[in-house]
Amino acid sequence: MGKPGIIAFPVLLVLGAITGYLAYDMLVIQSTPVMGIYDNSPYRKDLAGAQAQSPTPENSAEEQPSEEAPAAEETPAAEETPSEGSVVTISILKGSSAQGAPDFDPDAATASLSDTIKWVNNDTTYHTATSGTGIDDEDSGSAFDTSLLAPGKEYSIKASEIGAGEYEYYCQAHPFMVGTLTIE
Repeated sequence: MGKPGIIAFPVLLVLGAITGYLAYDMLVIQSTPVMGIYDNSPYRKDLAGAQAQSPTPENSAEEQPSEEAPAAEETPAAEETPSEGSVVTISILKGSSAQGAPDFDPDAATASLSDTIKWVNNDTTYHTATSGTGIDDEDSGSAFDTSLLAPGKEYSIKASEIGAGEYEYYCQAHPFMVGTLTIE
């Protein structure tokens, strides 16, 4: 009577280890965004007219990796603060890739047309801040798109380039992350 338990227990352990590895591989390794590769996210859906929008994100991605560009933008903004407005910083919070966790801070940001809006990725994974209500929105990314921001990186844009109005935005890699930007 004791023999079936002696054989079954190691078999169950091996099957559990295999299942755990496959789940980890599929849910963590394969779904982690990689800079320049946008089709490996389980949340990604092709947008209508995506070919027409392709040049904009690629151009943004080419400008962003340079660490000199943000420094050049920050220095004049600090010098021109009284006449040119200020910098409105929106932080992508650590741990925000977990659904239900706090994501953008502030969640509803307000800026004037003379301000510069800056998103800073304080998380340990890639994120975006893309205008629109979600991946099914036909106008997604038409007002602004940070492209993929690596951990510790930032993206800045002048509010005057976006225009006055209220803009909803989300993360393309984690569509449950949403925020609102109001430019007055």
